[in-house]
Amino acid sequence: MLGDALKLSINSKSVSQETAEFYFPPGLWCPVTQPAVATDSHCLNSTGEVFELGTKLYDVGLHLREGYIVPLHDAASFEPMTTVDVANSRIDFAINPQKTDGLLFTYNATGSFINDDGETLDTAEGVNSY
Repeated sequence: MLGDALKLSINSKSVSQETAEFYFPPGLWCPVTQPAVATDSHCLNSTGEVFELGTKLYDVGLHLREGYIVPLHDAASFEPMTTVDVANSRIDFAINPQKTDGLLFTYNATGSFINDDGETLDTAEGVNSY
């Protein structure tokens, strides 16, 4: 687990292994990295159980728990040199909203993002928080 929102699944046993078993805590978990748009068939609805997933030794499975938003940053695509470069680049967000029942369906997701400019020491005045 990476915090409450992200679940990382890595096959670390064998180069020839095609599948591996991974425990998922309770919740609806959707893949972050592949496919670009998750559908119900790609998501795992867990009650706190083990799932067998296809995986190679070099694959990294990353799933986002329902009800969360997390920032994603593809640093390799623009080769940042400083934290200022990172702060000035585009940030994407992965969102897996939680559906609540009612007369109309509503969806909620939470998360926080603090963009450190890499230069300001007084964080009370120099922080961009969303």
